Amino acid sequence: PSVGKAIRHHNVVFCRVARVAFASSVAHASSSRVYRWRGSTFDVMSTVVVPVVVSTVSFWLGKKADEYHSHQWTVNVRHPEGKSMKHLVDHVVFQLHPSFSDPERKVCEEPFELTETGWGEFHIGITLHFHAESGIQPAKIQHPLKLYPEGGENAQTHHKKYVIKEKYEEIVVVGATEAALKMCEGGFKENAPRSAIQEHFGEFSEEEQLKKLQDARLKVTYYTREIQKQMDSLSIPVKKEVKGR
Repeated sequence: PSVGKAIRHHNVVFCRVARVAFASSVAHASSSRVYRWRGSTFDVMSTVVVPVVVSTVSFWLGKKADEYHSHQWTVNVRHPEGKSMKHLVDHVVFQLHPSFSDPERKVCEEPFELTETGWGEFHIGITLHFHAESGIQPAKIQHPLKLYPEGGENAQTHHKKYVIKEKYEEIVVVGATEAALKMCEGGFKENAPRSAIQEHFGEFSEEEQLKKLQDARLKVTYYTREIQKQMDSLSIPVKKEVKGR
């Protein structure tokens, strides 16, 4: 089975079909059958969609801050509604900046998160490893760690609150095994253990994400038409001169 995210172009056809099946409830990992045209026949491809939210929350250490430890931060991977993913996800690996001692961190129990201190922003590599019997290959996500509020470091001394960066992702598995489909049939029922930063989490819903996509498509359509109008207005017909013999 191949693993992708809804934003990846090579999976976009299957992701759209999978999203239709998924729209009924964000609380479940959806599964559906996707039909792909192969010349004169259709292939049946099983698709599984797993929703996840990635968050980083950072706190300025204030008077306790030093040159190399100005912030304490936590990175977390979770289900959008706080449900346990342990029946599907075996462990999560966080890849930190090489300047950290032991930059590759493996977390085998929920909540899938880790806390560190530092001074710089960087992109955290996150790999979700699924249970071997599911046949699902590891899924990789990149997430930026944000330490400073708008205005950068100069605004930090006046910023006493936390800084949070979150994004919603859908891991789309095309050609899922029967074992993976069975593991997803029950959906996400139990609540995951409470996170240390849970009170700062935002709320995510499938309806909200679909609305954002629809709004984005409308904006793209509008600006495309406006640009086309401008291009048309700048078009100057070229007259060919025919010289007589």
